[in-house]
Amino acid sequence: MRSNRIVLDRKPAAPVAKPVTPQDEGPKQTTVRGQVMDPEGTPLPGATVAVNGTSRGTATDEMGVFSIAVAEGQTLRVAMIGMNPVEVPYTGQRTQSDALPESGQT
Repeated sequence: MRSNRIVLDRKPAAPVAKPVTPQDEGPKQTTVRGQVMDPEGTPLPGATVAVNGTSRGTATDEMGVFSIAVAEGQTLRVAMIGMNPVEVPYTGQRTQSDALPESGQT
């Protein structure tokens, strides 16, 4: 993990990700803030960040920054057209970061 950034790699083709609107779904949630970037460190505006198993989601702003309510144990799914999606388990930190392997790598 690096600071509060999530890095997405480019891939040849990807399904269109549909942003969802943020919703509050009960107590014990923390607002997590982060930034989505490509491997070169360029912010990715318009990437979707959603909480798996819920209808909560958001899109990154022009600097790739997002903010979303999440409970410990839930997983964030970050996706963008033309990039490999990543799922990031939330373990209680207020900032979230992760790097994706390049397309075709594991």
